Amino acid sequence: MDASTSGTSAVSSDDSPRRLRWKFGFLLAIVLLCVAAMPLRTKRHSSCAVCGIQRHTVSTLSIPITETDTDTDCSRWYDQNVEPQHDHLWVRGAWSESFSVLGLRLSGSNMLSEADGPLIRFGSGTRHLMYQRCSDPKIARDAFVRLARWQPEDSAERDQQIAIERALATWEDSGLAGPWPIPDPHGERTP
Repeated sequence: MDASTSGTSAVSSDDSPRRLRWKFGFLLAIVLLCVAAMPLRTKRHSSCAVCGIQRHTVSTLSIPITETDTDTDCSRWYDQNVEPQHDHLWVRGAWSESFSVLGLRLSGSNMLSEADGPLIRFGSGTRHLMYQRCSDPKIARDAFVRLARWQPEDSAERDQQIAIERALATWEDSGLAGPWPIPDPHGERTP
């Protein structure tokens, strides 16, 4: 009996380190999968309200790591035809993406509440066409800048923003038929 008891203990003592390694490996695999699936990086999309250049900002744990600016047809046209130099007025869009540590895209979200202002309704391609159709692109620029940041609710400025957005949306829906739809600062409509 002593021999069988000692034999059984020898087997279980050899088996115990093997089980511990297996449990450790299993636990490590679960931890690695959790870390790989955690959204540690986010990518935000922004656009300049003035020229329409695009910016993508990648952040890790809410700390910006990289920013990449990408020219668009609108930004190139604006630089050549209106102002070659200007301060960018960045408008954060509603679209963001989350990525894992391994670079796997985990999710994308489109939340209008995350956007800086109503200008995000008009992409740089649409703004490019609007600039071209307005007889004075500086009037269009001023309208786009007014739409860059939401004004306080129940304010006259917010009502003006909504009126500008609706006028431009109606004009866009018509295929940009007719003249520029917003009065210039002197109260005249541009052809």
